[in-house]
Amino acid sequence: MAISPFAVGQLLPVMQVQLFTEGSTPTAQGVPLDITGLTFGNFTLNIYNVITKTDQLGQGSFIIVNASQGIIRYAWALGDTSAAGTYQLFVTATYSGNPLTFDPIPFTIVPK
Repeated sequence: MAISPFAVGQLLPVMQVQLFTEGSTPTAQGVPLDITGLTFGNFTLNIYNVITKTDQLGQGSFIIVNASQGIIRYAWALGDTSAAGTYQLFVTATYSGNPLTFDPIPFTIVPK
């Protein structure tokens, strides 16, 4: 799923992600992760700058689109897209206090 490049300050489109269980082999994608029972507060987005090797917590908000299929959306906040750079986005879901971080999503922000 290509969600970038974004321009500095761009907030649309929202990011939609489908979460998968780990596959049985290194190349298997797995099956959709059922997130029934979780709420938007169970999710965080870590925005990692691959050049400066720094990260920040996303300031936007999550919504669950389809719990049984593991589909979520993230609405960007201005602070998420305020600096041009090359990033990796890490979605984390917390189940009963146990965080589960999913594979990184490449993301690029370019100057206006």
